[in-house]
Parts: sequence; structure tokens; C-alpha cells
Amino acid sequence: MSAGETPEPDDPVEHYAETMRLDGQSERTIDSFKREAGHFEEYINNNSHVDSFADLTPRDVKKIKVYMEDATDKNEGNIKTALGRVKMMYQYFSDRGTYEANPVKIAIEDINWDSSSNPSRQEIPLDEIRTELNKITHPLLLAVLMVFLKTGIRNGELCNLDLRDVHIDHPIADKLMPEPRDEISNHPDTIFVPATIEKGEEYNGEIRFDSNKRKRATKIPIDDELKRVLIWWLLIRPPSTEAEPLFVRTSAHGSKNRIGDRHDTSSTRHLIVPWARKNGWHTKGAGPSNNVTPQYFRHFFTTRMRMRLNSSDIGGNDPKFYIKGIRGDSGEDVIDVYTHQWGNYVRNTYNKTIYKLL
Repeated sequence: MSAGETPEPDDPVEHYAETMRLDGQSERTIDSFKREAGHFEEYINNNSHVDSFADLTPRDVKKIKVYMEDATDKNEGNIKTALGRVKMMYQYFSDRGTYEANPVKIAIEDINWDSSSNPSRQEIPLDEIRTELNKITHPLLLAVLMVFLKTGIRNGELCNLDLRDVHIDHPIADKLMPEPRDEISNHPDTIFVPATIEKGEEYNGEIRFDSNKRKRATKIPIDDELKRVLIWWLLIRPPSTEAEPLFVRTSAHGSKNRIGDRHDTSSTRHLIVPWARKNGWHTKGAGPSNNVTPQYFRHFFTTRMRMRLNSSDIGGNDPKFYIKGIRGDSGEDVIDVYTHQWGNYVRNTYNKTIYKLL
């Protein structure tokens, strides 16, 4: 028996979002629901056998789960939580007679979830990474991979970098790049990762697709290898918007994306996943713990640098402050120590310990 009138909205996601709002749910919670429901909407739009949420079966939901594994950096626990948000929408409509069943609930109960709280990650030897990097002939792919590998920054943070956030001490860079922002004007060969960027808000004159998750802005050294690759990329980088994003598209995809548009977290994944799949490091359905995605390089950087720092006589503070400082992890003690030691300690330590890739 349905509870009250049977709603038949043209847009069930917006209808349920408004219901959540009336029930006092926070905008953050509502945005999370709409983001996860967006994966379902994309599946519906791309599959001719379904026209709406009402047509989805548990089998379709399982396919969406596999898609979410490949399209996001979520682990299985996160994906289960994400599906649970959409399950609540189905429950709302099925309780009121709009839908006959709740396919998400059935699918969640059917799936054999990985209950490990610490899933093992694929570990790729440094030599293998080095070999495949040296085969790359496109400067955009190489530059994106090198920034991920050399800094451990998040995907969204990479996409939000503008030219002014990168200070490269080189005559070619002087001709191709604007003046660096004040925070790094006296720090050549440095990347500045801001902390004050929010998805959907304007920053440096441009609405952003992704947020930065740092508690404080961070300066990260650029070594000689990354410097050479970034200069190579700058030589072929297409003109872009007034914000001058560092990484922009070099080809158009459909009517929405043009050459020179800023990359977002989805498009950088589409750069990296085919390369990883070609090298045997990404298998459809294997999940983020066993696939190479942008998030993998954050893990790779952390693991490798910790090993190198622990085996080096660098003096100074505990290596965890150094690594977490570069990663932008939260914690006042971490940030304070890293910022205080930014001078010769951070750059010298980085140049002594960062692994060579080319």
C-alpha cells in the first residue's frame, strides 16, 4: 500500500532532492545524492533499453556499480554508500506506489562486497613505471602523469592549477607563462596548490568544476625532470581562457568540450585509464584497489617517498611531516612544521629523495 498520493514527477531526482530539503537535510547531503544519482542518469541516457529510473533492473544497477568503479576513485565501501543514497530515493517512490520495486536494494543485497577495511593495492615497480613513461610521445599525457607521480596531489587539485600557480625558472617559461602569483614569486621551480577553491564557485575569474581539499595552501618543489616535461607541454599548449589553466584539452569531444578547455577530473581519468589499460594496469571491474587511476599515483608517491626518506640520512623532522605537508593532509602540526621548514630543508630533501622517472 502506498503512503499518501502517488508522485509522478518528470524529474525524480529533483523531486526527491526537494523532499530531502523539506525534511531538513543539508545541502551537502543533497549534493552528494544528486552526484550519485547522476551516474544512474548517465547510464539511462547511454542505454537504449531503459528510458527512465522506473525501467532499471537490479542487473542494470550492478552494471552502474561497475561503471562507478571505473569512472571514480571510490573504493567498494564508498560505492556501497553511494548506491545507498539512490536506494533511499527508490524506497521513497516505491513506498508511494510510483515504482513497483527497489532495484538498488536488491542489487546491494546480491553483490558480494569486499569487506576488507584495508584492501591491497596493486604495486607497480618503479622500473616498470619508468619504462612506460619513456614511451610516451604526447606531452600532455606525460606532463599530467609526471605531476601526479612527482607531487602526489589530488586529481581536482591538478585540474585547478593555473599557469600563475607554477613558477618555472627558464627562458622559455618566461616567454610562455604569466608572472607567478605573489606566494611563489620568490620561489622559482615551485608549484602552488591553493586551498580556497570550491566546486561551482568562481576562482581567478573562472567557475571551477572541482574542489581543492587542502586545509592550507601548499608550495611543492619542481625537480629538473618535471621542469623539462612542463616546458615541453607549454610549447604545444593551446590558447585557453583568461584564467589560463595549466592543463587544457588538445582535442574536441562532442559539442561541449573544445580545444583549450580546462581539464576536469573525469577527462584526466580518460587520459590515464587507456594508458594504464594498455600496460596491463587497469582491468574493467577490478576496482580502484587494483587499477591505476589518478588516485593511484597519490598512493604511489606516498609509499615510495616514505621508503626513500626512511632509508636516507636527511636530518630534521620526522619524514611524516614532510610527506603529509606535500600531500596537503590536514593537521595543524603537519602544516606548521612543513611551512616552517619550507626553505632549504624542504627543497633539498625533495631533490635528494624524489625518484627519477626519465
